[in-house]
Formats: sequence, C-alpha cells, structure tokens
Amino acid sequence: MRYHTTVEVAAPADEVWSLVRDVEGWPSWTPTMSTVELQGPHLEPGVPVRVSQPGRRPDLYTVLVVDDHRFLWAARKTGFRQWADHRVESLGPDRCRVELTFGLDGMLAPVVGPLSRRTVVRLVDSEAAHLKAHVEG
Repeated sequence: MRYHTTVEVAAPADEVWSLVRDVEGWPSWTPTMSTVELQGPHLEPGVPVRVSQPGRRPDLYTVLVVDDHRFLWAARKTGFRQWADHRVESLGPDRCRVELTFGLDGMLAPVVGPLSRRTVVRLVDSEAAHLKAHVEG
C-alpha cells in the first residue's frame, strides 16, 4: 500500500522545510500528532523518533534519509514496515510544493494496507492541509 498527496504552499521552500524538519514541533500545528520525540540531537539518518498519534499506539521510527528538502523514516512492525517520505520542492521565491507519501511493505502489507488505508488517507491529507493553513494562516 502506498498513498501520496501533494499541496502547494504560498511560502518559500526554506521556510516550509524548516517546519517540516522540526518534527518535535509538529504537534503545535497538526492535530494528527500528540507528541514527536527525537531520540538524538538532530534529524539525521539512524536517529530514532518516537511518534504518538491520537487513538494509536506510539511508533518508533528510524530516520533513513535526510537531504536538502527531504526526509524519509520507517517503523518496523510484526510482518511489515511502515514508512513516510516528506519532500518540499521550490516552485519560485514565494511558492513551494509539499509531497507526503506513506507506505507499507513486507509480508503482511497486503493485509494491513487495505485495513488501514482510510486512516492513512485521512491522516496524511490532514497533515498536508494543516501545514498549508499554518504557513499561510
């Protein structure tokens, strides 16, 4: 299962990227996050991040990739892995595109994916919309 959404934001990419990269600050602008706890000094490959969302058990993600305007993290579960990719692309001096992708892979992904799709779509779309509203608000 893979879900991808894109939103254009009327703000410079660097400004939006600073909010996306500050994962511990996410609960201040999106209701889909209760707490996000970085388990290291910086968002960088290998660093674990504890993510708590309303109505869900906490997940321990590991940061896999951090580039100029992108990061990817993943959490292992029994029989599958869930991952999320976050990208900010400049469209000009005062506009950017934010791309959020969430996926499941592994042996149980074909079972878990359809069962969780509605929740995934709701959460990812909400995060994109709240980020846009927070920046443009």
